[in-house]
Amino acid sequence: MHVVLFFHGRVPVAGYGGTERVVQWLARGLAESGHRVTLIATRGSRLPEASVIEVDPRTAEDYFFDLAPLLPKGADVVHAHRPCPPTAVPTLWTLHGNPAPHPRSLPPNLVCLSRDHAARHGNPPFVYNGLDPAEYRFETRKGDFDLFLGRLRTVKGWRWAVAGARRAHRPLVVAGGWRPTFRRSLRFVGPGRRGPETGSPGPGTVPVDAGPVG
Repeated sequence: MHVVLFFHGRVPVAGYGGTERVVQWLARGLAESGHRVTLIATRGSRLPEASVIEVDPRTAEDYFFDLAPLLPKGADVVHAHRPCPPTAVPTLWTLHGNPAPHPRSLPPNLVCLSRDHAARHGNPPFVYNGLDPAEYRFETRKGDFDLFLGRLRTVKGWRWAVAGARRAHRPLVVAGGWRPTFRRSLRFVGPGRRGPETGSPGPGTVPVDAGPVG
């Protein structure tokens, strides 16, 4: 099967990137399963598992960006990672995040990322994001701290992790996409790296050491 992936950013991402990594891992998994993969993404995108069609970032950001002229001959299905106008090729849309209301309703054939995500958008189908275990390291010897990994925005709930660690009297490392504003009890410790010092699962995270809380 020839699968076309569309994402309105650059893949792979340099540093932190949630959706970018999901798209990269999806392309890798499809290729490993024997499918042909084409990626439509912004300039600078490079994936060894896919043929890449580069587009201007400003054009790709347009809610009404038309994929039809870019689709390669013989494409069987399009998997778009943002809403865009339908084409003659069967299309699946994955909804990432929680977009603000838009004059145009969400497209058909839409899937959300979890049951709660689907309920909030009134769209029953959902599929969890996949991860590539090869990019994570398993350690039999565990560090004496808890880890929150995710974009450091209120909607992601990192403050709940801090509150829970405080109540449980547990050290906490918060790792995410950028440096947020913290209270005095939280200390920014710099760019992430692999190793037990930060608990970082990979490059591109920004760990924050909460220290023993409580």
